[in-house]
Amino acid sequence: FNTTCLIMSAATETSPPAQEMPPPPPKEKPLTFIENVIAGTAGGCALTLVGHPFDTVKVRLQTQPKPLPGQKPMFTGVLDCFKQTIQKEGITGLYKGITSPLAGQALLYAICFSSYGYGQKIQRSSPDEELSLFKIFNAGVFSGFASTVIMTPMELVKIQMQLQFDDGAKKYKNPLDCAKKIFAERGIRGIYRGTGSTLVRDAPGSGVYFVFYEIVKRNLAEMHRQSGHTGTQPNWHFLVAGGCAGLFGWMFMMPLDTVKSRLQAAPEGVYKSMADCWIQTLKHDGPTGFYKGFPAVAIRSAPANAACFWTFELVAKWLRSGEKKREVEL
Repeated sequence: FNTTCLIMSAATETSPPAQEMPPPPPKEKPLTFIENVIAGTAGGCALTLVGHPFDTVKVRLQTQPKPLPGQKPMFTGVLDCFKQTIQKEGITGLYKGITSPLAGQALLYAICFSSYGYGQKIQRSSPDEELSLFKIFNAGVFSGFASTVIMTPMELVKIQMQLQFDDGAKKYKNPLDCAKKIFAERGIRGIYRGTGSTLVRDAPGSGVYFVFYEIVKRNLAEMHRQSGHTGTQPNWHFLVAGGCAGLFGWMFMMPLDTVKSRLQAAPEGVYKSMADCWIQTLKHDGPTGFYKGFPAVAIRSAPANAACFWTFELVAKWLRSGEKKREVEL
């Protein structure tokens, strides 16, 4: 009995102590309205520069005319669309219409991220509260509603510019000329054509988008902590979370985006309403018609949204560090 006790005592003395999990890092202070504007603008510009070529291909695939019996479609797929665009128009053809979204990033993403931040703020009981995913979704929906005011005319001009395929006679010289001519022909209603479909796409779509970002980001943070690391999340977490958010968000939004693009690209009178566009698309192209151009979206959404959130978070870190420095100096 004594021998057994001695062995057990020795084993207890020599066994290493259980490793304690490091505590979670302190909650970061929410950004102010101006900080959300600055970081959101930077993220939006990064997204546009990375993703616009794929967006051009997506729009052209979504809006190409239905081929007659026995004829081949204008584009057989994503790679063929890339190939034809570069052969006929050069690399710059993939960046057609970029001036409109890039010039609009300051206002669009200022609204997007500041309204998302405000949507979070009004649901928080304290600055340190980690919002539930339901509240994150609500804040995203609020952001989608607010962004529609800028998104609708910006995307209308972008789509019209992207649909000028050849280097021959062009109706629009540049995005500003496009906006002027649409306004002259159809007035303010023409500029805001497709508002309903944009709202239907962006309100729930933004909610899904931000929820997926938070899910991946929080899980990566927990894995980081459980592996024994302390401090803030590494920057590559934001790349992964942003890429996943873009990919899964667009899986949800793609049918809504197809209807929006067709409404904004079609001549006046082709579709009576958003519901009519849904019916005609389903009738002529079947369910797969709503996912035309999705391979281009899938290829685009991961790197473009990874760049967006990575840039947003880096700028947010820089702004917070500057604020802390000013607080220390005071």
